[in-house]
Amino acid sequence: MTGAARRARIGGAEIEYRGTVGEIDVSDGQDGPGARYVFTEYIRTDLTDDERAVRPVLFAFNGGPGSSSVWLHLGLGPRRVADADTLHPRMAPPFALVDNADSPLDVADLVFIDPPGTGYSRIHPDADRERFHGVEQDAHATLEFIGRWVRRNGREQSPRFVMGENTARIARRACRVSRTAARCAEAPRGRPR
Repeated sequence: MTGAARRARIGGAEIEYRGTVGEIDVSDGQDGPGARYVFTEYIRTDLTDDERAVRPVLFAFNGGPGSSSVWLHLGLGPRRVADADTLHPRMAPPFALVDNADSPLDVADLVFIDPPGTGYSRIHPDADRERFHGVEQDAHATLEFIGRWVRRNGREQSPRFVMGENTARIARRACRVSRTAARCAEAPRGRPR
């Protein structure tokens, strides 16, 4: 996983960041093959290691059903579509990109998640699909993804925020992930009750 180094003017300041696309595998909950999550992260790089270790991380996903996180990049990411006429936006390409002055990247690193079945994320062909389709199942798999991302990046001390966009179903996913995380923290060996 390597990312491109970039600069953007966000929140009134010039910041440096790295954008990376990556993959993380999660289990099916019973030590069998599970799913591969594809994600895009934007990590601010002009900070010290100590600052980065406690910097907030925002995990975001889109709704749909079946919609990837691609639209979140253009609203929350460090770049947005340039359109001077917001009342009558251009509907056909080409679209120019400009720095997104309103991106939260100045205060938190961003991880855009594509849950299995959206974008390039997939459930393993030998996995039990029912372990990923449903509110509880989705919350457990997403929480496992977040935990693996946090450990892979040494961000155990970073505050974590979960955001869902688009439909009430996605808001329920974000709430369920938060509730499941709270139960995991209380349960022995990090497993929900």
